[in-house]
Amino acid sequence: MAGLLIVLVLTACGSPEKETEKKLGPEPPLPDIQTADGVNIKVHQSSYCWTNGCADYIGPYHMLKDSEKQTVAAGAELRVSFEGRQPDQVSVSLFSDDEIVDVSIQDQVFHAPEEAGVYYYLLSASWVNKQNSQVSDGSSAYAFAVEVTGEIPKQVSFRLTLLGNWPRYTPAIH
Repeated sequence: MAGLLIVLVLTACGSPEKETEKKLGPEPPLPDIQTADGVNIKVHQSSYCWTNGCADYIGPYHMLKDSEKQTVAAGAELRVSFEGRQPDQVSVSLFSDDEIVDVSIQDQVFHAPEEAGVYYYLLSASWVNKQNSQVSDGSSAYAFAVEVTGEIPKQVSFRLTLLGNWPRYTPAIH
C-alpha cells in the first residue's frame, strides 16, 4: 500500500507537457532558407545555448569566406522555416565591412540586397519557455552567405526645361 501511495504522489507532482506542445530536440534545429523560386540556401550552425550546453562560433564572414555561395537574384525573397516547434523570436543581420546591419524580416520573409555582391548573414532564433516567459528554452544562431547577381534598376526620369530656345534634359534618379 505504501508503494502505491508513493507512485501516486510522484505522478501527481509532475506537470506533463500538453500533447499539442512540440518539444525541442537535443540540438538546435537547422532552419531551411529558400528563395521564392525554390532555391535552397545552405545554412551552417553558429553559436547557441541549448539543452546540451552552449557553443560559441566565429562570425559568418570568417566561417564562410572560403565556402561556395548560393546565387540569388537582386532583391530575391528569402523565406525561413523551421521543423517542429517554431521559434518565438527570429532576427536577421547582414555583416559587411566591419558593420552589422539589422535586416527587416516579417512573417519569416526577408529580401536579398538590391546590389550585386557577396553577402554574409547571421540568423538568430530563440524559443521562450511556455511556463515562464523570462526563461529561454534555447537560442541559436545560423550563418549563411549568398551571392547576389544583377541589380534592380533604379527608376530614372527626365525633366525638360527650356533655356532660351534650347531644351535641356536633367536626369533625376529615384
